[in-house]
Amino acid sequence: MTGGLRPRSRPPRVAYASSGRSPAEWRGDRLIVCILAALVVRSIPTEQTLARGSDVTTSDEQSTIPGDLIAMLDLLAETIVQALGFGVAVVNLTRPDGSLEVVSVAGDEDARRVLLGTTDTVQSWQQMLLASEDWGRLRFQDHAHALASPELLSWVPDLEMVDAEDAWHPEDALFAPLVGEDGALLGVLSVDLPSGGRRPDLATRNALEAFAVSVALAIEHATMRQQAELSEQAMLRQATHDSLTGLANRALLEDRLRNALACQDPGTMTALVFIDIDGFKSINDLHSHAAGDQVLRSVADRITGSIRPHDTAARWGGDEFLVLLERLPDETAAVEVAQRIMGSMVDPVKADDHLIKVTASMGVSFGAPDDGIDAEELMRRADSAMYDVKHTGRNGYATFRTAGQPTSHRLHLLDLLSRALREERLVVHYQPLVRVSDQIMVGVEALLRLRDDDGTLVLPNDFLPLARDGGTLIAIEHQVFRLACSQVAQWVEDGHDLRLSVNVCAQQLLEIEDFEAVVLSALADSGLTADRLICEITEHDLVDINEPMVAGISRLVHSGVRMSIDDFGTGFGSFTYVHTLPIQELKIDRSFVAGASETSGAILRSIAGLAGDLGMNCVAEGVETTEQHQLVREAGVAAAQGSLYSSPLDPETLTAMLETEKLTLAGAGCRRDVAGE
Repeated sequence: MTGGLRPRSRPPRVAYASSGRSPAEWRGDRLIVCILAALVVRSIPTEQTLARGSDVTTSDEQSTIPGDLIAMLDLLAETIVQALGFGVAVVNLTRPDGSLEVVSVAGDEDARRVLLGTTDTVQSWQQMLLASEDWGRLRFQDHAHALASPELLSWVPDLEMVDAEDAWHPEDALFAPLVGEDGALLGVLSVDLPSGGRRPDLATRNALEAFAVSVALAIEHATMRQQAELSEQAMLRQATHDSLTGLANRALLEDRLRNALACQDPGTMTALVFIDIDGFKSINDLHSHAAGDQVLRSVADRITGSIRPHDTAARWGGDEFLVLLERLPDETAAVEVAQRIMGSMVDPVKADDHLIKVTASMGVSFGAPDDGIDAEELMRRADSAMYDVKHTGRNGYATFRTAGQPTSHRLHLLDLLSRALREERLVVHYQPLVRVSDQIMVGVEALLRLRDDDGTLVLPNDFLPLARDGGTLIAIEHQVFRLACSQVAQWVEDGHDLRLSVNVCAQQLLEIEDFEAVVLSALADSGLTADRLICEITEHDLVDINEPMVAGISRLVHSGVRMSIDDFGTGFGSFTYVHTLPIQELKIDRSFVAGASETSGAILRSIAGLAGDLGMNCVAEGVETTEQHQLVREAGVAAAQGSLYSSPLDPETLTAMLETEKLTLAGAGCRRDVAGE
């Protein structure tokens, strides 16, 4: 038989099981049950989901069958089996490509397992229906007229036949074409193995026709409702999203920004990143508007790939984009997003058979629950910071703390930087690194701060860009190595088994010989052994790697210093660096942890597996919730850091904690690794 009723391989032997009731005994209640079933199906709420109950996407991904329709069809098929006494009932639905797919099978689990999801061509069905006998709304194929091809015969089960004139032959088939009001074939209802092994009587056939009408109505209703919902969704998306890039549009961004500011949680921040593509008019003029559109789409994709799932990326207009970041722990988290977006722009965009280099200027502004800043002011500040970058060279970012403030504020920061070394204004805080399996502290990461005249601490995102432009960055970074090595050496001398991670900037790597000398000098002066030091190289800083740099890194590794790739997975050369450089650790970027989703888990498992196969350590950063902790643990990540365990601490506070046998840090209860534990 065709039409998906019997599989293309010979099924197990199935006996004609009699329910103990004669066909005459079925007649009294069959039609009543059938009509009730149809009424039940029509009354099922469209939101209800039964049986398999979730939307099912067909194998060609052209359409989605609503879950409530599948539930209705399952119920109808099962009622046909139970009420009319058939051994198997199968519903085939017409797909957009014209083929028919089996979407519901009732009565026999083997048939369900084999047939569900299989497809057949519309030509096969037309051939079968044309060769069948007209039984009103039904089509009966008598075995005497069956197509006796070897393939067809292989579908016929090996069954015992009843010795009667109206016996059901293994090659018999009964179909109910499901036809819509417009005459279109919506699908086919197939039944087999009637009760008692006899052809169904007139009452049963009438009942089956009633079922076929109910099935057709259910399909038409679901199809119309789905089309209406898709149309409504399309209209809503058109009203709230940019047609070129697919990002949120200005109206949606403004709405979400106002809601975000109105619903901020205490201790969190909202940030806005204003992005403007540098020299976009020249791209249109030198290439074409089509190339410009491709650049806009590519930039939109890169922005989306740099943010968390619940953040909002929007096209503001022309070549301008806005990113709304909600529920941030601090300003640093927003700046890290800006850095990731900048890193995503490294690869050129391919358009019109050309590789177009794209850069962007970005401004970042911040809003806290108690500062009274509204949406318009937050946008004005981000715009102001962005234009400051435009006026000072483009291809960078600035926060409103530095760019949007009066020039005197920046002059003040430059003055602080000029006095930072001689007045010992550089302060290093330390964020604990914990072993994921038991949350025992195994190390710290050194994080720089700058002490202002009033004693407040300035975050590195506010002053390091100025230090870079002013030529003092390398001296500052070198001092961080000296201070951090000295402090951790003291903790180790006091009996605490810790390792130290220090960030390395691109300028240090470009002057690799000087950097080697500083590292080895800091280790020698402090007494910290080289195997306790980990130099974290941000993946984006490796873009301009060269042979002298590789040689210098290799010499440091040979001396015992360990190398780590920070923000691993966010740049374009991840695997090249792992293959080329002597790396001992991969530090997974926080963006892969933030989602706490199945996709995040898969990425974490992949990176952890890669690290394990290469004999490297694996660390996750940005763990802020217990769900994220569980995610990295299940992924096999060895160590982690983040606000769940502890925020960065000054040396005095961390020393006091280390002297306590058990540390209760933020959220997770980080513990010190002590003898006897």
